[in-house]
Amino acid sequence: MQTARLGVVALCCCVCVVTAQFTITVPDNPINVPVGGTAEFTVRPSASVAGGNWNFKNIRIVDWIGSTNTTVPAYVERIRLLFPEASLHLLSVKLTDDGQYSVTMFPIFGQSDTAEITLNVLETVSNIVITSNDTVPVEYNDTVELTCAARGTAISYEWFKDNETIRYNHRIVLSADNKTLTLVGVLRSDSGKYTCHVYNAVSGNTSHPFLLNVNYGPGLPIMSTVPDQTVHGLGTTFDLLCSVDSNPTSQFKWFHNGK
Repeated sequence: MQTARLGVVALCCCVCVVTAQFTITVPDNPINVPVGGTAEFTVRPSASVAGGNWNFKNIRIVDWIGSTNTTVPAYVERIRLLFPEASLHLLSVKLTDDGQYSVTMFPIFGQSDTAEITLNVLETVSNIVITSNDTVPVEYNDTVELTCAARGTAISYEWFKDNETIRYNHRIVLSADNKTLTLVGVLRSDSGKYTCHVYNAVSGNTSHPFLLNVNYGPGLPIMSTVPDQTVHGLGTTFDLLCSVDSNPTSQFKWFHNGK
């Protein structure tokens, strides 16, 4: 009788618990805030956080552990941390607050993560003024340049004539920065009220209208009579009128038989 030997194989099972990587979700960059406003750095950690720090241009401005934070003296009156996410509110922002911010968080379990947020501090649009290189332009003879000046940060310009969008062509052109509108060989049809709308990511405003008055003429005089008829009998009274298209209004001098 053959004896069978059974080999007993012991299987060891190892159960590994994989923890998801800790991440910090930040708002769309950059954050645009007007001078004097509040910058809200809203962050969302993917798990519970034990502590962390906020930095501005690689300089630490606030640390926290749990719900207790330590703020550097220069920011004590201006920083608010909102728990449990530890989002940062920076009050009364100044132009010098413009730049790169980063937050590092240490989760209760797992490795830390760092996220970056860019803050753009913008001066609101104000003091919009349109000026012209020629205050008395003459049709066909002159080129008019209307320039829009304004205060503000990272501003853009948009031009209108008589409250309608201007149609640009080979004669009506904008400078590369849109600040200057050029009318080459100005025409009487260019006369009107021009406005400049200036805006940035946090504000916008429109200038007072600038009245462009193009001088032209006089053209060919036109003679007419009142009443309107070509033959007048002896003793008939009638008015003889002379009209001409011009700006400014033309002065008239009458002659009879060339005298």
